[in-house]
Amino acid sequence: MNDPRPDPPADAPAGGVAPGGSGRSGALPVVDAPADCEGCGACCRRNGSPVLLYNSGLGRGERHPFRPAGLPAELVEEIDAHFLGLHRGQEGPGPCLWYDAAALRCRHYQWRPQVCRDYAVGSPSCLSDRRKEGV
Repeated sequence: MNDPRPDPPADAPAGGVAPGGSGRSGALPVVDAPADCEGCGACCRRNGSPVLLYNSGLGRGERHPFRPAGLPAELVEEIDAHFLGLHRGQEGPGPCLWYDAAALRCRHYQWRPQVCRDYAVGSPSCLSDRRKEGV
């Protein structure tokens, strides 16, 4: 079977890398992973509103099993007023309810849902969201 790759340049060393080249044609550029979330908010703008997980069940006042103990009543009221009766994935497009567009961060970071806590800074998903948002 014929090799579809082009022959290396005549001046390429034995390893097949042309002078000044990386040896990886079409390679993605190396991106430094961010140290933290400050000044970003890309995931908050792109991934819906995970805080919906904390809503009360259809107006019955029941506590959702993912809602952390001690979540302030005013935050529960805000979530219920915005999402009552919806399930995760049914919320409309747009940023998270708790996203502060002026500060580029979560308004209630200490109460963020587990899915937000698990969204690793510098992960492929993080870097993809940052690229899409121009951060």
